Amino acid sequence: MRTYKRKTENRTIPPEVIRQGVQKILEGGKFATVAHEMHIPRSTLKRYTQKFLTEGATSTNDVREVPLENFIPRYKTHKIFTTEEEKSLENYLIRASQLHH
Repeated sequence: MRTYKRKTENRTIPPEVIRQGVQKILEGGKFATVAHEMHIPRSTLKRYTQKFLTEGATSTNDVREVPLENFIPRYKTHKIFTTEEEKSLENYLIRASQLHH
């Protein structure tokens, strides 16, 4: 097998949809109702809501300010560079391209 093709598209929920679901929960919605409306598994919605409550997000404004990377599953565990290293590499590549390298 040269390239892997995913056989199902189950559980590939866009980060923006998860963010909207968490916002509705923090506005007072019920997990089962919001999960059904947004087509998100209830356990997934509950996990992301608890994640943001433990990080200090208490209102919908706090959730809107959180970067979308935090709504991507396994983003932090698969990350190679720290945010600071990514920014430094980005600046270096921009500078190198300006110098025609």
